[in-house]
Amino acid sequence: MAITYTIDNDEIRGWIEERGGVPAVLKGAVEESGEESADMLHISFDPNDSNMEEMDWEEFFERFENENLALVYDDAATQDEEHDFELVDRFRARDEYAPDEELPDSGDEDVMRENTDSDDMM
Repeated sequence: MAITYTIDNDEIRGWIEERGGVPAVLKGAVEESGEESADMLHISFDPNDSNMEEMDWEEFFERFENENLALVYDDAATQDEEHDFELVDRFRARDEYAPDEELPDSGDEDVMRENTDSDDMM
């Protein structure tokens, strides 16, 4: 298993499209507390999944940045295998998946500023 952590929009879009996925929201997700949560950002690989609502790339990446997410995926999995991925909190997960000196740059000035500000608080 080769785990990859990224916030690079081009890399994320390429990975999703290569595997036949689309950006989506998961409708009616239930939190651990048992309460229904707001629509959760997700990636859909099943066009027949009625719990998923496809969204456009611009909206996907806007939410991706606003929610400070990162994509963690197994890049060793073949396209025919089940897609092993997770959208994670980029600040909580970055130490586990990407040491500070290797953090990718999304190119978004606001995100870079937030990353710098949060580093100062750690």
